[in-house]
Amino acid sequence: NAVSPDALKESVKRQIEYYFSGDNLGRDFFLRGKMDAEGWIGVMMIAGFNRVRMLTPDLAVILESLVDSTVV
Repeated sequence: NAVSPDALKESVKRQIEYYFSGDNLGRDFFLRGKMDAEGWIGVMMIAGFNRVRMLTPDLAVILESLVDSTVV
């Protein structure tokens, strides 16, 4: 079952936005430990997260997915 490019990007965006949601960050010591002092984390780290990798290994798709995000 092929997923449309737009649907894939939306799934990637939703997953990454979830990682950075207040609910998740409150519990995710690993992610908070990887952030710098300003709360940034490298996109390569995010691309390596299991659920993101399962959606796509393509860094360009990940970046395109986040262009219009208001969360990250």
